[in-house]
Amino acid sequence: MRSPWGESRRGGGGILVVFLFFASALTSAAAEYRTLSVRVLADEAVRRVPGWQASLEDCVQRASADFQALFGIRLAAADAEDWAPPGDMTTVEVLAEELDARIEKSEVDVVIAFTARENPADTLRGYSLFKEGIVVVRYSADPPALARTLEHEIGHLFGAVHVAGAGSVMSAFVQGDRFDPSNAEAIRLNRDRLFNSVEFPLPRSNRPRLIALYEDVCRALETARGWARLGRSAAGDVPAGGGGGASGSLRNLDDAYVFLAQLYLEDKQYPKAIDRCRDALGIDADNFETRNLLGIALRRQGHVDEAIGQYQAVLARRPRSPRVLYNLGIALSKKGDFAGSLAAYEGALALKPNFPEARNNRGEALLRLGRADEAECEFSKALSACPRYALAHANLADVCIRRKDLARASKEIEAAISLDPDLPEARNAAGNLYRQQGAADRAADEYRRASALDPRYDKASYNLGILKLDLGRVGEARMDFLAALERNPGSAEAHASLGGCLLMEDDVAGAVAEILAARKLGFTSAAACVNLSSAYLRQGRIDAAIEEARQAISLDRGSASAYNNLGLAAANQGSLEEAVGRFREALGADPRCKEAWFNLGGLYSQMGNLEAALDAYGRAADLDSRNGPVFNNMAVIFFRKGDYPRAWELVKKAESVGFEVNPQFLAELKKKIKL
Repeated sequence: MRSPWGESRRGGGGILVVFLFFASALTSAAAEYRTLSVRVLADEAVRRVPGWQASLEDCVQRASADFQALFGIRLAAADAEDWAPPGDMTTVEVLAEELDARIEKSEVDVVIAFTARENPADTLRGYSLFKEGIVVVRYSADPPALARTLEHEIGHLFGAVHVAGAGSVMSAFVQGDRFDPSNAEAIRLNRDRLFNSVEFPLPRSNRPRLIALYEDVCRALETARGWARLGRSAAGDVPAGGGGGASGSLRNLDDAYVFLAQLYLEDKQYPKAIDRCRDALGIDADNFETRNLLGIALRRQGHVDEAIGQYQAVLARRPRSPRVLYNLGIALSKKGDFAGSLAAYEGALALKPNFPEARNNRGEALLRLGRADEAECEFSKALSACPRYALAHANLADVCIRRKDLARASKEIEAAISLDPDLPEARNAAGNLYRQQGAADRAADEYRRASALDPRYDKASYNLGILKLDLGRVGEARMDFLAALERNPGSAEAHASLGGCLLMEDDVAGAVAEILAARKLGFTSAAACVNLSSAYLRQGRIDAAIEEARQAISLDRGSASAYNNLGLAAANQGSLEEAVGRFREALGADPRCKEAWFNLGGLYSQMGNLEAALDAYGRAADLDSRNGPVFNNMAVIFFRKGDYPRAWELVKKAESVGFEVNPQFLAELKKKIKL
């Protein structure tokens, strides 16, 4: 799953402690400009300022001119629109989050909102949501200062980070009017970043250079922190002071570490991502977005409980955080708590209805709970919000496969792979499609490809196990389910299917344990109930077997196997007429249920209705020409009828498919036909 993340923070006031060298005349080498469509908003406090329209227009034009000259990026903005956030929202951080939750920005790349609401406790001049492309700027009557703040925030949208140098516009307190060389290079590298995408927006090809660049910035920040501890400035042994002292001036210098953590996360270098998150928390322990990112890294490293702890710590202070609720939902699903994950996604969507990732994941949880219609609705809503969402296309394909709409499934898989050829979920869906089409080898190849793309992806191993079961390779299937559980111990489906394998291998106690483990994780399906019912029948626990079979029928009225098990239970209790009725119900649900025909044949034979028994056994033989017990039982009936040649013919047929005929019966039959 792809996780949305964060904000970068910046403040106002204070003396910085390290001076970096800056380029004085940066020019864009780009032959063409990138034009960003921008929506400008102004709250009611801004609109009360005389001449506010001209002031905002001048601010955006200044920022656009500078970014165009320096980086080949220009802003195409329409007239400012009214913006009326709730009256109790006065910090730029909260206002940015409210915008993210409520605004529909798919028609534009960036939203820039200006506020003049007063809040003396809020020292931040601006706030940006990096991935979402949202900027909130506190209005100033000083045009150059307002433009610098806007350029600072737009810089963050293109990967620029705070530096400890007063001459840079990316200083934490926006003291400079030029971009330092490191941030200028970062912006150029990220010039083609994505907007309105669920994917991480920075270009993949540039990430190694960006990692090296941010590591250099972090080393410079370490030097700055060292000088700050001495109470001096690296620029000239001047005591640091003002704005809360050295530690206060460095409090906002954590975003380079956060950017690094995210890049390491995208590269699947999870230990490095965790280390950089902890470095960032060492600078600002209260940055909830860093904790959110740390939770993502811990979860992907396999430390799911620790990740949940991070999310819960954030939610204790910030209960209205849709991104943290979303990530909590992912972690809970990893533990098999689908009901809990569903609640977390619903909480995120209540706060942020236009949240395609949460829509998609809610669909996944619903699909795992067997609610395919609702799941399809959620996937469609996710794609409506973000048509290029490859994962939602892949998930929608799986819904279509379950409904046997293979043509539509194929189109959705093609869309997913064209958008992201390395998406394991798309390859997994392709495997499911090939399996439905009977192309087992191609299906297996796609499942293995999905596993190679993400060694922690459990669904491909699980589906490979299902494919092996289709082919009758039970031992191999068991190993695939174990591999899925090694990747994700909370995979309830893998526990349930492993239980089915163990039942086929006559490990009844092991089968019961695995199916109950799946149930403890919140997984219930008709097939799992049938398997548990069958296991209980073998253990002689008839009442429990009946209860499980009835539960299976409540989940799937067409479960022939469940009716068959009720027939076996009734026969075991001596209720032969009831048993006949149950087997007939099984055949009404599925006329090709060979087990029901076989059991009906045995029951009729027991009741002395030999012709009916032969008819039922014959139907079972037509469905499975290698069923040795069927031929053996028919031979016994013909022996009882005195038709010894026919009995002998059927005995030989049973032996030809590997069935071991009772030696005593064989000897008696030979006597009758004088062999």
